Amino acid sequence: MKTPMKAVLYSISLLLISCSSAPQRLPESTETRASAEPLPLYEKEGLKIPVEAWVERAKQAYVAGNFPDATRFLETAFVYDAAAPDAAAADLLYYLYLAQGDYDRAVRLGRAIAKKHPYRAQSYYQVGLAELWSGNDRVAAQSFQRALEFADHPPRTFFYLGLALEKSGDAAGQATAFQNAEKEYRQILRRNPENFSANYELAHLYLFWNVQWKKAESLMEAARKSLRKPDVETALRPKLYREHYLKLLDGIFWTHKGEPTRALPLLWETVQSAPGGARADMAEIYYYLGLNFAASKQDAQAKSFLTKAAQLDPNGPYSTKTDLILRKVASQPKKTGSSVAPAVGKPGQPR
Repeated sequence: MKTPMKAVLYSISLLLISCSSAPQRLPESTETRASAEPLPLYEKEGLKIPVEAWVERAKQAYVAGNFPDATRFLETAFVYDAAAPDAAAADLLYYLYLAQGDYDRAVRLGRAIAKKHPYRAQSYYQVGLAELWSGNDRVAAQSFQRALEFADHPPRTFFYLGLALEKSGDAAGQATAFQNAEKEYRQILRRNPENFSANYELAHLYLFWNVQWKKAESLMEAARKSLRKPDVETALRPKLYREHYLKLLDGIFWTHKGEPTRALPLLWETVQSAPGGARADMAEIYYYLGLNFAASKQDAQAKSFLTKAAQLDPNGPYSTKTDLILRKVASQPKKTGSSVAPAVGKPGQPR
C-alpha cells in the first residue's frame, strides 16, 4: 500500500506538538495505490534508481516509527537526484532531522525549503522550529511572526511563538501568543467539536501553560472519540495516537493533579511506545518522570531524569523549567525527606 503523504505529515504534527512542534499538514501529494510487492529500489544493472520507490520506503519507515531508516532512504533519494523528490518529501526529511535532534541540518534544509517555497506559512514555521531548537530564540520568533502573516498558518504557530518570546525574556508576549492560540483552537472547535488536532493541541497547550489545565481532560476525551471514527485522518497510525500521544497527555494530566502513582505507570508506558530516535519526545517524558519522582521525594531519581531531559533537548520547550528546577536542587542543603517538587498549586511549574 502506497502511504499517503498527507497522512504521514499529519502524524508528524502529533510527534512534534507532543514535545515540541507540529507542522501544518500539507495537501495530499500522492494517491493511495495498492501493490502486492514494494517497488524495487534499483534497476538490474544498478545504474538507475526509481526515486519514488525510495521516498515510498522512507514514508513506510516513518509510519513504522523507524526514523533512522526513513532518514537514510530520503537522503539517498536526494543525493541521487536532488530535484526529483517533491516538496512533501523535503518537508518530511526536515522533520526527521528535527525530531532526531539534528538541528543544524534542520535549519539548513528549512531555509532552503523557504527559499524555494516562499509563499506558504509552513516554510517560515519550519524555519522557526529549527531555529528555536537551535537556541536562536529571537530569529525563531521572527520566523513565526512571518508565518502568521499567512491566512493558512496553523494555530500552533502561536504556541511556538510564545515559547520563543518566553525564552527571549518576554513573558507578556508569551501570554498573548498563548491566548491567541487558544482563540484559534476554540474557533476550530466551534465549527467542528470533533477535530482531533484542535482537541489534542489545545489540551497540550493548557497542560504546558498551566492555565485552565483541568479543561484538558474533556479535550483529551474528545480527541479519543475522534479516533474511533473511520474517516479520521489519523487512521494511518491510530494505535500510536491512542497508546502513546494521548497516554502521554494522561500522564501529564495526573502530574498536574499531584498523583504520581497514577502518572508514573502511564509515563513508563510511553517510554516503551515512543518513536525510535525521537529525542524531544523522550526529553518531555523524562521531564515529567523527574517531576513525579520529585513529588514522591525521590530526589536522586528526580535529578537524574531532569538532567537527562536537559541533555536530550537543551533548547526545547521544557528547558527553562528544567534548568530552574535543577538550579534549585543544587542550591538547597541536603535534608532528610527534602524534595525538589514544584510548589503545591503550581504543578509542573518551578518557582
